[in-house]
Amino acid sequence: MSAEQPSGIRIGDRERERVARILRAAVGEGLLTLEEGDERQAAAYGARYQEELTPLTADLPDGGLPLIADELRAEAWTAGRSRLFRHAGLVAAASAVLATLWVLSGAHLFWPLLIVAFLVFRLSGHARWLRRGWAWQGYRHGYGYRRGRYSGCWESSAPGQKSAASTQSRVSTPRSPGEW
Repeated sequence: MSAEQPSGIRIGDRERERVARILRAAVGEGLLTLEEGDERQAAAYGARYQEELTPLTADLPDGGLPLIADELRAEAWTAGRSRLFRHAGLVAAASAVLATLWVLSGAHLFWPLLIVAFLVFRLSGHARWLRRGWAWQGYRHGYGYRRGRYSGCWESSAPGQKSAASTQSRVSTPRSPGEW
């Protein structure tokens, strides 16, 4: 590595396009002038390292994430629905295999009932989880589907997210049984 290259994490087109979306939204909201937006977008598309993207959105509120929150929420909903459909297909296939094995076994008692009930119960829990919007929370905080996809190049934490220091202090503090 030469001396003029930053020693950071390389980024891909997805991160560049995300910053460009934030910048376009900032220009649309009037937070940036058209010239500033063009300059920053050119810098975003020319960036090769994560540390080159951070200053482009540093002066926007919360790194510009609230500007594209609806788009991120829609992407999270789409990804969550596709996982739910995959889960439903797996439950249907497993139930069909179990029913076929029951028919072939000749047993009078439908023995796969508990297994199928458990699978359907977990599928309904998955649907409830998605309907309540927890899939979006996972996206916003950087865990869940594709860890870090939407949290890689912004230093500021999302609203409501606890810092690692506050989590460690809470975990390491001993409590007496009366405080629980």
